[in-house]
Amino acid sequence: MIIAAHIQQTKGYTSFLLPFISRIANEHPTVQLILFCENTNGFPTLAANCTTVVLKRSLKNSLLLHYWLNYTLPALLTKYKATLFISENNTCSLRTELPQLMLIKQNLTTVIGGGQKGVKSRYLQKYFNDFATKATKICTVSPLLEKTLTANYPVLENKISTIYHSLDECYQPKNELQKTEILATYTEGFHFFLCECNTANRTQLVTVLKAFSIFKKRLKSSLQLVLINKLEENPIADFHLYKYRQEVKILTGITRQQEADLLASAYAAIEIPGQQLSDWGLLCMKCETPLITADGEYGRIQYEDAAMYVELKETALADELMRLYKDERYRSLQIAKGIKLAEPYTLQHSSHLLWQTILQCSKE
Repeated sequence: MIIAAHIQQTKGYTSFLLPFISRIANEHPTVQLILFCENTNGFPTLAANCTTVVLKRSLKNSLLLHYWLNYTLPALLTKYKATLFISENNTCSLRTELPQLMLIKQNLTTVIGGGQKGVKSRYLQKYFNDFATKATKICTVSPLLEKTLTANYPVLENKISTIYHSLDECYQPKNELQKTEILATYTEGFHFFLCECNTANRTQLVTVLKAFSIFKKRLKSSLQLVLINKLEENPIADFHLYKYRQEVKILTGITRQQEADLLASAYAAIEIPGQQLSDWGLLCMKCETPLITADGEYGRIQYEDAAMYVELKETALADELMRLYKDERYRSLQIAKGIKLAEPYTLQHSSHLLWQTILQCSKE
């Protein structure tokens, strides 16, 4: 088998596909892999059965992309005697009869549906249904994305499957000694609830503070609240007037490792999702921390029964914080559900599912 793949790795953009292709190359040394790319900057050391082909020109606009897909690419596939082509930029060639696997990593309704402007969005709007019809199989990276895409593009039905994606290995559970050291570093040794502050959720942070106030008044607990601030400014107006401000830590400019330490040491995490869910909740579960999130269709698809869902109001959120605090069995059950849900999100598992899809393409 000779697999050709278009690797999208440019300055400021890391390929999603490349780590999986590299692992497949190592695990299946008799398979030949031809990697088309605009440059090899940031590429890992590849196995001997990988060949990189650097494209002569950058695909910086829709005209160049269209010419590449329908003229240059078919010629290259013939030249290298490829038996399968994989694309990770939501496109495929309309001028080859080879099996093609199209990888979709983003919600295309925001790109094609007018949420984003630009040449690429207009190009996809014109040709995406043709690409989806032409592709032999289509892979996406989460059950939520699969359901969203299928609902908006019926042509994907019966072709699309989820291969998941790998979560950052930096995020790992901690033992009790490690947790004790982390608590001492950030909260004077006290346990804490954790919440992320970002541009999508800053207007809801007051709700979190009010819920924390209710929790403190009712239970007189020593638990603190830690806010990971990813904004360039104070996320909460008039914070100096907040009654429990001494028990709230706002951490700005922390490193990825520091965030991983906090996620793994939190008593529970509170997620306030924006328009699109991120990996933050999944990372909490990977770190064995129970997750509370706003109730909604997307959240229930993403987390199933592994998260605790609340109406995003201070009383409802406070009630869930108190339930977690009072019922250790309930908390342990939620942790176990989260661990199980996060299990598929590994490089090993995703690579295996991608390989199985490749084999299915080869048979059709």
